[in-house]
Amino acid sequence: MKTSLLFPGLFVFLVTLEATTLAQFRSPTCGTGYQWTRFYNRDLPSGNCDCENFRDLKRQYPEICNNRASVDVVDATTGIDYRVYGQVVNINTASERGFSCFNRDQPNGQRCRNYKIRFCCRTSGPGASCSMLRMMGGVGYTSPYYSASTHPGNNPHNLNCHYRINAQSTSNVIKVLFRRFNLEHHTCCNYDYVAVYEGVSTSSRLIGKYCGRNSSFTVQGRGPYMYIHYHTDRSVHSTGFQFRFSVSASATPSCDQLSIGGGPGTGFITSPNYPSNYPHKADCRYRINAGSASRTITLRFTAFNLESHSYCRYDFVEVRKTINAHCAPNARKYCGTTLPATQVITGQQYVYIHFFTDNSVARSGFRMQWTVSGTSGPGASCSMPRLTGGVGYTSPYYSASTHPGNNPHNLNCHYRINAQSTSNVIKVLFRRFNLEHHTCCSYDYVAVYEGVSTSSRLIGKYCGRNSSFTVQGRGPYMYIHYHTDRSVHSTGFQFRFSVSASATPSCDQLSIGGGPGTGFITSPNYPSNYPHKADCRYRINAGSASRTITLRFTAFNLESHSYCRYDFVEVRKTINAHCAPNARKYCGTTLPATQVITGQQYVYIHFFTDNSVARSGFRLQWTVSGGSPTLGGPPTCGTGYQWTRFYNRDLPSGNCDCENFRDLKRQYPEICNNRASVDVVDATTGIDYRVYGQVVNINTASERGFSCFNRDQPNGQRCRNYKIRFCCPISNQGATLHI
Repeated sequence: MKTSLLFPGLFVFLVTLEATTLAQFRSPTCGTGYQWTRFYNRDLPSGNCDCENFRDLKRQYPEICNNRASVDVVDATTGIDYRVYGQVVNINTASERGFSCFNRDQPNGQRCRNYKIRFCCRTSGPGASCSMLRMMGGVGYTSPYYSASTHPGNNPHNLNCHYRINAQSTSNVIKVLFRRFNLEHHTCCNYDYVAVYEGVSTSSRLIGKYCGRNSSFTVQGRGPYMYIHYHTDRSVHSTGFQFRFSVSASATPSCDQLSIGGGPGTGFITSPNYPSNYPHKADCRYRINAGSASRTITLRFTAFNLESHSYCRYDFVEVRKTINAHCAPNARKYCGTTLPATQVITGQQYVYIHFFTDNSVARSGFRMQWTVSGTSGPGASCSMPRLTGGVGYTSPYYSASTHPGNNPHNLNCHYRINAQSTSNVIKVLFRRFNLEHHTCCSYDYVAVYEGVSTSSRLIGKYCGRNSSFTVQGRGPYMYIHYHTDRSVHSTGFQFRFSVSASATPSCDQLSIGGGPGTGFITSPNYPSNYPHKADCRYRINAGSASRTITLRFTAFNLESHSYCRYDFVEVRKTINAHCAPNARKYCGTTLPATQVITGQQYVYIHFFTDNSVARSGFRLQWTVSGGSPTLGGPPTCGTGYQWTRFYNRDLPSGNCDCENFRDLKRQYPEICNNRASVDVVDATTGIDYRVYGQVVNINTASERGFSCFNRDQPNGQRCRNYKIRFCCPISNQGATLHI
């Protein structure tokens, strides 16, 4: 047996250890009738965790099956089973969680690695996750009909089927004809649906989402690929559909699904062959992209000549604000020879135009000018601001908000601060901080790095609502990345920075919080040794005594003393130490227990060091959660009644978030019929819907339950994801009671 010449036995030992470890932890098996999906890695490690939440994954990748037999979690870089690394990872195949790894749970102060996850799904039968059917054809090819139905029977529940069409060239056009189409109807096609994408996966551009009953219809897109996802939920059966596809050269008279714009500019859309007659059976779809909802889209028709009909049933041009016609109650349809009025559209990033003709009369068609104007608001197209300052410099406040308005979706702003020396300390003060809340800050967030890019060491990731807080790091550089996703609007924040010499590190009296949110407090210079004679004071503001403040130390290393007289962290409920009989003082190396504090609007933290021993200090995560100060808690249920659990069947999509009582009752028959009242809260934060100032319609007695429509919201907001519960009689046999 060979050994290392320099270190005898070492080489053999390492190889044996690796082989034994990897053999011990093999990937779980998937079983007959099941198949592994691809790996997903939506959430990168940041803040306090690496979490692949199943609900979030499902929302982004709807092809994932619902009835997962098992999951497989591996390191995203090495592909090695997570158990090899000895980290504490929570996995639940059946629940919404998927898996989670929290830094606070790891031994020896480790941080969670970057993991990815895959799911074991059925390949046939109820809950089938149909393996990918790949189809190919060149110009002139027309396929046979493919069946996605068991007609005249019914398709199974929880079905996810995927079809990918390859037209072999970007210059070719793919046309898919659906017939015998029969899926459960829903206004926004949230239950059973067919989603068609122009590309190779569900991450490609969505052409449309279809449901209900239709004899036949056609969907068209540019090559080289089209991707079709067929999904059924767990309730109503339907007979499915059949489809075939054809491939043609783009030189033939056609109108592809076009995405136009992306920023300020102007252009024209014309019917095919204009000014000659348009063809029969045209189905043209255009999307105008303003680049930001803060810009204005103007549509002006300069020529218009279509077949006339009182309801525009034959040939028409339709203008709407959502891609799905079923979710566009304010859509405008035009036909005949009267020139449509000019439309000025605000508060929309996208406008959709649909031109359709039947197989009879043909006219010269239309010519329309589109114009995108205006700005995207502060920072919407943020080029990299580079900020520089030396020792003693304090910058003015920079705004990453349109306060009191709302920042646009899909925002990515970058700021790089240069402190000119590795010996200098950069301190950034954030104020008026208001971003969408999420436990792991996965949606809207500010990420701060100690270095020149997002590849540098992450200091922290922040979201939620805070009056002000400070983030500190070593020079010469600090990098700030501000991101918003495509859903909830928020007002952003302001920040300024200061530069000091590392010889004089300080920690100001900081006021942190102001509402639901999470963040971190660290000792100065953490994870390096804290300075002598530090006197740091922090106030966490919950915004209301009805909320809960949770304090969790993830690292703790201070000088020890039996009474903590030298270096200590003190947590108390009053600003005055003399009036805080229940104050808790910590020192040494034992990680303090997590504290859950209720009935307090404020919690005060005092970090003090003397002039002798210095250690690496502490890192503390604070979280504010719970209800609002102004609403007096949830509605009461009354004697003889009790709340059910919360239900959240419908996720926000299209133009609404609706929890229709009839649909809920059909899926959860245990819900009572004679509801005394309902309670609606944000599905993520658990906070009463009224806190967010959105327009929500609630009717306890009717079938509606509650509904929130994007069109009704102020400042172009989109409805949040809400959940609902019902107040039911205790004696009612149909009530599922929340004990």
